[in-house]
Amino acid sequence: MPRIETLRIPRPTRLKRAHAAAVLVWLAIALSCIVFSEPAPVDALLMGMIVALPLLGTFRPGRLTFLVSSLWLVTIGLSFAVLPMSPDFGGGLKHLIITLYLAGASFVLAGYIADDPAPRFRIVINAYGVACLAAAVLALVGFFDLVPGAYELFTNFGRARGPFKDPNVFGAALVPGLIWFAWRAMTAPPRAAMWSATCASLIGVALLLSFSRGAWLSGVIAALFIAPFLFAWCSRPERRLRVGGAVVGLAGLVLIGGATVLQFESVRDLIDVRVSLDQSYDYGPDGRFGGQAKAADLVLENPFGIGAFTFRERHHHEEAHNVYLSQFMNAGWVGGFAYIALSLALLIGGTAAALRGGPLQVPIMIAAAAMAGLIVEGLIIDTDHWRHAFLWQAILMGLVDGRRRLQPAAASVSIAKSIALPFRLPRFRPSIRLPGWETDMFSRRSARVVSAPAPGRTVRQPVPAKPRDPRVKAKPTVFEARKAKLRGNLRSA
Repeated sequence: MPRIETLRIPRPTRLKRAHAAAVLVWLAIALSCIVFSEPAPVDALLMGMIVALPLLGTFRPGRLTFLVSSLWLVTIGLSFAVLPMSPDFGGGLKHLIITLYLAGASFVLAGYIADDPAPRFRIVINAYGVACLAAAVLALVGFFDLVPGAYELFTNFGRARGPFKDPNVFGAALVPGLIWFAWRAMTAPPRAAMWSATCASLIGVALLLSFSRGAWLSGVIAALFIAPFLFAWCSRPERRLRVGGAVVGLAGLVLIGGATVLQFESVRDLIDVRVSLDQSYDYGPDGRFGGQAKAADLVLENPFGIGAFTFRERHHHEEAHNVYLSQFMNAGWVGGFAYIALSLALLIGGTAAALRGGPLQVPIMIAAAAMAGLIVEGLIIDTDHWRHAFLWQAILMGLVDGRRRLQPAAASVSIAKSIALPFRLPRFRPSIRLPGWETDMFSRRSARVVSAPAPGRTVRQPVPAKPRDPRVKAKPTVFEARKAKLRGNLRSA
């Protein structure tokens, strides 16, 4: 009787659930740029996402997600334990509840991405690109006062802030979007590259006008992280020419934009102030570095912490501007080291995954670069309540966990090996190598690899197996023979 092959079609309910989850995630990320006040409109969507994604069956976290989330629970739990020591118990309780909520949203979003990483990363990065572009346009409209009343709404002390509360948060949120659009401008097809270059130019000018030194530092760190990958991608002459042209074009656009904004006297004065390293509010006992020195002394003297907001209320007029010192003061030594451990887990896990080939290498590289910039920026500012920091933390965890599920049987070529051996670089092609197939990590195409035989060489074709005669009884296996013998012994007994 002929065998009938059945084609499995996804159930309509499954498709509807996936579409509903995708719409919810896209809206939550696209609206994450509107944070004029607390709570922000995006918080309602994030809370709904925490509940809806597990119920819709689109949630499957992995090992890195559980590790980082467990370390977050240790830090937050110890902060709750030390909270009675705080003079502002109500403010500290609100602060910790918000931290717990953001960590929960990051955990759920990471599980959503890990369930099907490649298409869901496209959803996330598309929404984040729209958010960055919208925030940059609003910031430029406000900074140049193109609409009546926009200057007061989208600037703060002469610095562009867009739809954010603070220019520092605004600038830091633009860095991952700038890195993504710049990478696309150098590697995408010509039409998409032109569009990406335009978006990167707008975001770059808005980042410059935020006058955030921390955001500038984050952008430099992210660019340095991506530079070896770009060097490895330029193993072919046509790619070197293309990347060189893209770099020159982007640099030209940035120079034109910078020269345009420098025509304004207020911009020149503010750049002179922000670039200088001897500002009054950085030095002295009441400056930023003086506050960090006080915080370091308090950390050494109080191994169990002093409670949230105690440093601001009793020891200094503002927070320490260092997220690691703040965690040590809020949660003690154990909580502080747990926060450092989760930061290192993200950085090491993301870097190790990015150094390997595969279809998720570029997304992991972008996410790891964004996290590297945020981790370094945490040394000069508190980043523990930045929504985009938790968002990129979730993206990186989801991609790394999703990559483990897509790990091929055959090992792929490593970028680290090619960088260590420059003389082999021209032959380097980062790809997944499966039996007879080759998938380029920089494109969505897959091609069958057929090797031609050498001249004069006879190729042996495999001999097809003869069909088994159904009338001839097959020889029993060892297991079946032992089972029959055991049955015979039982019957004789």
